[in-house]
Amino acid sequence: PMIASSSDDARSRFLQEAKASARVNHPNIIDIFDVGETEDNALFLVMELLEGLSLQDAMRSEPPFSVRELLIVLAGAAMALGAAHAAGIIHRDVKPPNIFLARDRNTAFVRTKLLDFGVSKVAIDNDGIATHTGSMLGSPRYMAPEQAVNASQADGRADLWSLGVILFEGIT
Repeated sequence: PMIASSSDDARSRFLQEAKASARVNHPNIIDIFDVGETEDNALFLVMELLEGLSLQDAMRSEPPFSVRELLIVLAGAAMALGAAHAAGIIHRDVKPPNIFLARDRNTAFVRTKLLDFGVSKVAIDNDGIATHTGSMLGSPRYMAPEQAVNASQADGRADLWSLGVILFEGIT
């Protein structure tokens, strides 16, 4: 609703960046099936339905994760970020609530899924146009220092910083 009621530029940037995120096809990134706008100007995303829990909830549960289990989860998130970065998308809000442990209904196996590309930055879209937003974006607790200074200048290394903070938090 906030974006829908804001400027036309913010609305078009949301749609453009959501469509770009939807183009990243990777098993560790939530699938976005459709992006659009309704007749009454509401913006929407149609995503896959996931069953499971966030890494944040999993890190608070008992018994705690082993280091090995945490590394497996974060390796999945790192592969997702690698695919996003290869597509020119910087997530900018990597944190435990945005990493989901999805249980497959058929096999009961758990797969890491990276969620919420809502504040992502599309480095270069298909038209060669750089997109950006002009404010501090992300969660300060997990944010790389350079992203806190200027979010539009953050690159993939800022996402890796966030993974490192999560790893430190999970181990300690």
